[in-house]
Amino acid sequence: MKKLFRAMRHTSVKWQFSFLIVSLILTLVIFCAALIHSAGKSLLEENLQYVEKNCKDFQSAVSVISRQANSAFTQLQYEKSCRTMLSASSYQQISPGVINELNTALASLKLSNASVADVAFVSGLLKWSRLYLPDQLNDIQAAMPDQHSMAFLGIWYPSSPNRKSPYLVFGCHYYAGKERLGTLIISVDAHSAAAQLPVPQVPGSFLALVDARGSMCTFSDSQELSGPIVEELKEIALTGESPGGGPSGSHTVRSDGYIIQTTSLPQIDSVLLSAVDRRTSQMSLDSVYAVSGAFLAVFCVLLFLGGALLYWSVVSPLNKFSGAIAFVREKKLRKLEKPLDLDGCTEIRTLGEDFSNLLVSINCLTGEILQQANALYEAEVLQKTAELNVLRSQINPHFLYNTLELIRAAALRKDTEQVSLITSAIGKIYRYNSKGEPFVPLSQEIDIIKAYVNIQQARFQNRITTLYSVSKEAAGVPIFKMLLQPLVENAFVHGLEPKPESGMLYIGAKAEDGLLCVSIRDNGVGIPPEKLEEIERQLAAKSADTSSHLGLANINARLKLQYGEKYGLSVSSSFGDGTCVTIRQPVCAGKGDR
Repeated sequence: MKKLFRAMRHTSVKWQFSFLIVSLILTLVIFCAALIHSAGKSLLEENLQYVEKNCKDFQSAVSVISRQANSAFTQLQYEKSCRTMLSASSYQQISPGVINELNTALASLKLSNASVADVAFVSGLLKWSRLYLPDQLNDIQAAMPDQHSMAFLGIWYPSSPNRKSPYLVFGCHYYAGKERLGTLIISVDAHSAAAQLPVPQVPGSFLALVDARGSMCTFSDSQELSGPIVEELKEIALTGESPGGGPSGSHTVRSDGYIIQTTSLPQIDSVLLSAVDRRTSQMSLDSVYAVSGAFLAVFCVLLFLGGALLYWSVVSPLNKFSGAIAFVREKKLRKLEKPLDLDGCTEIRTLGEDFSNLLVSINCLTGEILQQANALYEAEVLQKTAELNVLRSQINPHFLYNTLELIRAAALRKDTEQVSLITSAIGKIYRYNSKGEPFVPLSQEIDIIKAYVNIQQARFQNRITTLYSVSKEAAGVPIFKMLLQPLVENAFVHGLEPKPESGMLYIGAKAEDGLLCVSIRDNGVGIPPEKLEEIERQLAAKSADTSSHLGLANINARLKLQYGEKYGLSVSSSFGDGTCVTIRQPVCAGKGDR
């Protein structure tokens, strides 16, 4: 991908412009297609969720109706007037008082169970109901199983022409002891508000309840279902399969484009079908198609107009400008015979004028630049030499001060042998530092470090173990004189001296792939995190702060000034577990390298 981008970046502006226009059009087309697909998928998922919600709401409502019907049967079992009605062997036994008591009981029953639309009494003598004719009551009673508990008898439509609503019918035998006196039949108007059965509010959706006999009632807010779809729904409910032979559970009636969810309602031995008309849902997608198409058309027109304007005002003048630059390069001209005229936008025209003026200015300034180049180079060399001399002069007093402190401490202890050893070593080190070239092989620097370590060993009574590991390749690499001594001194003073037990100092160097790495590591007390963060911040600063941490700051500054920013000094430390200082410089380094 990176190579492709680089290759495109190096092509002409005209080709890049054409690629951009085509990419924008393709992106927009893909976006519109993805938007339409996503909208259709989201709409389908929303329809399925709505269907499932309708089924759950209907199941809950049916459970409430069943409990209310069972409660009504229980209440009627204890009504004396009900027993009188069902146990009567002749109509003379049913007095007006009994009827009044029964009407009062039924009125009270409907107050406590608002969903109950009618209570029918069926016995050997009596066929009494406000909804059904005697023959229909006989059919309903015949559907009643031989059981003591309540049973759902199905969906019934009254034979009366004034009653067109479907009713959910429940039945229960009435017993006096072990003798069955008759049957109580309770009807609930499925479309009444008291039944609280949900009615879908989304256009094109409906619910259909089908009982075991194939009788069906539908719930829809706006439409009447056609005969073919009604028969198709009955077939799905009774057989458990769609007309196409699909599995039960969720079916798509392809002939009419419905999404149908079937749910078994075992408490009333029926099947609930929740359906959504996909054609109605598709109408909302048509508006998405129209808006997307219009947007795409408007965008293409605007893109064409904008592209044409951009081409003639920017791309074409830039091609002309590019040709002018190629002509100047080929002919090696310092100025144009006449100003470059770029016919484009204001910025492009200004660019042409500035280019012409630039060539004139370059021609005038070239001579001045050549004259000043030598002067600037000489000044830079002098400044660099002066900075290096200042840094070296800072290191020498620092080292001498700390060594004199060691001599003073030995003198106070009256250890003349140690004073002799230290003064001899300091003399050797000072002669090494004050004479000769500023760059020495690493092996000579290691010899001076060993002299310094011997002084410290006398001070610490040989409780510090020192290890050296310097490869042959690294031993001959030239480095700054007195580069390592301040770092070894820091390891003793700040790392190993505060540590009460014995310590270890490691000095190693290796040269690989043109890079010299020198490491000075101790297992002393380490550097606290906040102090280490401060040191790292000072080492990363562009200008060296020599007011504190002279050894670290000055060494890092000397290396960067001599060899460049990618070389220098780094510090790593774990508080309580020692510190490691690493120096990195080029292998072929010397007096004039940078």
